[in-house]
Amino acid sequence: MTKIILITGTSSGLGKATARFFAYKGWSVVATMRQPEKEQQLVQLPNVLVTQLDVQDRMSTEPGGIANTKFEQRSGTEAVQNATIPDYDRFVEHTNAVFESLREVRLST
Repeated sequence: MTKIILITGTSSGLGKATARFFAYKGWSVVATMRQPEKEQQLVQLPNVLVTQLDVQDRMSTEPGGIANTKFEQRSGTEAVQNATIPDYDRFVEHTNAVFESLREVRLST
């Protein structure tokens, strides 16, 4: 049975590297990001499905929100919550809205 992994935040950095790692290990990878139309590398891998998912958008994280991925929950399925909000220039310049967004992304998904 092929193992499946769903990874959020795969447009760059650790998320993209994690998706590539599991793809090269033979897993079927569902690589999610906010703007999948911009992805050029992961879409070239045969066992990677790149799809849109914004962890800040409740509609896309609710059951059925990623139904277009043909992703089925079954034995051997894993998920990695890697998505975050890009860092801002200076910590002291964060507003309450920024802190709330960070909390929402990290704690509610």
